[in-house]
Amino acid sequence: YDAMSSIELMDPHMDAGMEPTCPLLTPDQLPDTLTGHQLLDILDRMTATEAAWFDGSPLAQTLFTCLYLHDQCSYIQDEVLHAFATCLLKSCDIARQTILTGDIYEEEDYVHGSSDKFDLLSDIPEAQVTKEAQEVEQRLSARVKGLKLAIKNGGEFRETAGMVPCMSAESMEQDLLCYEQLLANLTMRRAILTGGSHLGKPQCKGAKSAAKSFGFALQQLEVVWAGRCGAEEEPAPAEAGEVGDKKPAVDKMSDDNLPPGFDLRLNRRMLGPSPPRTVGIPSKKETYRRLREMLEQLEVVCTVEENGSLDTVQRFMREFADMGANIVVRSWMRCLVVDQWRVFGKHPLDQFIWQQLQTNFKFPGEILQIPAVPTLMTAITKVVNQWFRIMCLNPGRQHYSLAISLRDWTLLLQDSEYVDEMVRVGLEAAQMPPVAVHGLSHWVFQQMLTTVQLHARRGVELELHDPRELQMVYWYMDHFLRMRSQVDSAVLASVEALTVSKPQSSSSGGTKKKTKSKDKAKEKSKDKDKPAKSSVEQHLNEAYRLLLQCLFWITSVLDFGKQDLRSIPFG
Repeated sequence: YDAMSSIELMDPHMDAGMEPTCPLLTPDQLPDTLTGHQLLDILDRMTATEAAWFDGSPLAQTLFTCLYLHDQCSYIQDEVLHAFATCLLKSCDIARQTILTGDIYEEEDYVHGSSDKFDLLSDIPEAQVTKEAQEVEQRLSARVKGLKLAIKNGGEFRETAGMVPCMSAESMEQDLLCYEQLLANLTMRRAILTGGSHLGKPQCKGAKSAAKSFGFALQQLEVVWAGRCGAEEEPAPAEAGEVGDKKPAVDKMSDDNLPPGFDLRLNRRMLGPSPPRTVGIPSKKETYRRLREMLEQLEVVCTVEENGSLDTVQRFMREFADMGANIVVRSWMRCLVVDQWRVFGKHPLDQFIWQQLQTNFKFPGEILQIPAVPTLMTAITKVVNQWFRIMCLNPGRQHYSLAISLRDWTLLLQDSEYVDEMVRVGLEAAQMPPVAVHGLSHWVFQQMLTTVQLHARRGVELELHDPRELQMVYWYMDHFLRMRSQVDSAVLASVEALTVSKPQSSSSGGTKKKTKSKDKAKEKSKDKDKPAKSSVEQHLNEAYRLLLQCLFWITSVLDFGKQDLRSIPFG
């Protein structure tokens, strides 16, 4: 079903096409030995097909167009290729399990039905794959050291039993470059596998180790980039009316220029009337650019636990949603930030939210004894959990889901206003000190404004509006920010007034009490003259408001040819 739900007809996701006239590649047609350059071309192509799979194409048309990856890599005779291929498949297996666990994928992100039928070495332990890769790395490193020593001394190269076999008969300098690239590729792939294994540990226990592994993989990727992409030309600039990021370089290879072991028709065994419609495989430079971007984003994901409050986690998630990460990175974020209703797998989400409310509004713990408060907190917890999931969706689905979340926050706003009144009455009946006025409804209103602001931004980024509509969209975005600033100021003033009005115990005599009361009156008069405190986020919102107002006037000139400064529509 997933493969037949594509947006447009003739899309490769819907119908891969068949061509029965050409025979398929068989294991006996694979070469017995591979040169170093052939091996590097195979590794580049494997990495490119992996990037295409992360981009939403099925396994049958990406990774498993390589016969070497079938039947648990049993057709591979070269030890370097076998170690690289097993690390690649095992890391893809971890990625697939993460995608299924996160459950945030859409049809354009991941092809679920057909991709689950291919063997990604799920029954082989990760430690076994890593151990094999480390042994091959040692043999490659021994050959690299031997070549460097021979070049330095100007003598002959001496083979030893601890080295990988010779793969080329070129000069020692060329051989050294080739083996260094093979070593960097294999080390990078093992580091990616190790990072994914660490990141999968419960309660974010392996996040720091995973960050180190991904950082090490980035270092090795720079070596690969210098050797494989350094001499390539930069992509041509985008044509008029075309955005460069929207159409990345793809490689439409034919059967004539594919590396050994690849066949575009390998998984199309049924007869059909049309030639195969292959998916776009990214070019070499585009492949490694995507891989670098993914590793950098995974390093960011590993730092999510450093945010200790709900406000900082939400700010972190909003920034993460702007990164444009692929389905693997977004699934990792979804699995780490809230796991089984626990933040980072440790803190219950409802308690995490309540701690933020207590920090913002100085709520006493006795409020939870009012019957309506726990019911409201349960409803808020469900909406916040769904909000975290929405932040991990792709931009299109995120825009749609934010509109649904906005309706949920609107209903919560009505309930929170009623609960605020219940809290006031309950505290008065218990003769307890009052709390911040309308604290719960203020916080829910803040969340609602943040949601509607994100929804408007996604609409602009996805180009869903007509150019003549952008002016009003910018005005509404500025309006939402102005309302948010007003609400924040009101909340801050309410909390400060509550703090000042609290009675302070004293053990001194009557004269001292009189002097203290005079001092308090002076302090109050001074506080009135002081400007209201502003947070960093409020200053950023003001800067963002100025930007939106500038965009409003620019679109006014572009759409109508003039701007009327006599009536300024901003508050």
